[in-house]
Amino acid sequence: MLGELNAQYRSSAIEVFYKVVGLHLPRFFQKSKAQLERIVAKGKIKNENEWHLVRHRVDEIEGQSNNDAELEVLNELLGQLEASV
Repeated sequence: MLGELNAQYRSSAIEVFYKVVGLHLPRFFQKSKAQLERIVAKGKIKNENEWHLVRHRVDEIEGQSNNDAELEVLNELLGQLEASV
């Protein structure tokens, strides 16, 4: 749902979402974060669930200048998957 927001508002909306969920369920995102780290470490997206994790992170950091290197890595992973389909 938040991924469909205009890019101008998306990053801020996702940040607020994470803060609210994190406030009430502090460990809620830990598993997803660990999964994303494993995907990046192996350098390949192997299934649709992994694609969603990577895509969500791209939506989260897109437009933030301090995440350019991470965004480049994630876009490369998405591009590799698209090229193989």
